[in-house]
Amino acid sequence: MPDLTTYVNESARSWLPCRTGKLPYEFVVLNNSVPNAWALPGRQIAVNRGLLTELKNEAELAARARP
Repeated sequence: MPDLTTYVNESARSWLPCRTGKLPYEFVVLNNSVPNAWALPGRQIAVNRGLLTELKNEAELAARARP
């Protein structure tokens, strides 16, 4: 899932405030077919692969995975 994790992190740069160039959150993509995303302690956000397959564009990812 490294390619998907890279995609999600790069996408997040466009819709999360980022003053230092480093994202304030860490996104992780899990190999799970259930469409879901949730926040974890320590500024981590998990996104299931199943959610990514249902999205039509990056705006939908931003709406569903935004902290």
